[in-house]
Amino acid sequence: MVEKFKRKKFPLSGRPRHMRLLAIVLSYNLLIILFMAFSLFAPDVVALWDQSASFREQAEAADRMLTLHARIWPVMIALLCLIGLHSLRAFHRFLGPLHRFQDAFSRITNGDLSVRIKLRRGDLLGTEQDSFNDMMDVVEEKMNTSHQACQEALASLNALEQKLAVSQGEQATRELLQAQRNSLKTLCANVGFFQAQEDQESQ
Repeated sequence: MVEKFKRKKFPLSGRPRHMRLLAIVLSYNLLIILFMAFSLFAPDVVALWDQSASFREQAEAADRMLTLHARIWPVMIALLCLIGLHSLRAFHRFLGPLHRFQDAFSRITNGDLSVRIKLRRGDLLGTEQDSFNDMMDVVEEKMNTSHQACQEALASLNALEQKLAVSQGEQATRELLQAQRNSLKTLCANVGFFQAQEDQESQ
């Protein structure tokens, strides 16, 4: 069964990984901005602290610094905000699918082999989604076939035991058949743990 998911309006709700990745991206961008600011302002700062420079040269350096402050910082802050918003959307397209994979793994651990992953339009990990769903198709088919084979083996064993009871077979043969029954029951119990959700609801 393939489930459909709607994109959440508030992707940060309950998503600390979003915030950690956002903090990393913003930290790197802030570091880049600081290096850019240092490279732009450093010559004028040196000129201001140069005692041998004339008053006119110092005044021109101070004027350039004020002009750069007025022009650069609003643009840098706006750029940092845009990068943050874009990063949040990009992270959501990657971390959202990871959340769906984790939910699918949890359901499989509880024995539900009917789980399939359906990502939203624009989400990443589309190839992994197809591979996971193809794998689950094969696993579910094989487990259902094994479960059916176990039931048929138990039914055949029951018929054999009934014939043996009529013919009053040897005790050693009865013990071997009982051991075979116990092994089949164990196998059926293990295989029966994994079954489609529809099968569980019909029981």
